[in-house]
Amino acid sequence: MRADKRDLESRGYTVIRFTNQQVMKNSEGVMKIITDKILQLNNFQKTKHSAKNGF
Repeated sequence: MRADKRDLESRGYTVIRFTNQQVMKNSEGVMKIITDKILQLNNFQKTKHSAKNGF
């Protein structure tokens, strides 16, 4: 059974897709996109946690 992006996202996963060409020709750019997304998700979790606890 193959899970698609919408199915994974509905289960709480974040999906970032890259072509082989993007990874091979611009690996630093790909790593930056991944790093930025991780930071964004971490900030979102901190904000959500703070709001939940009244901070």
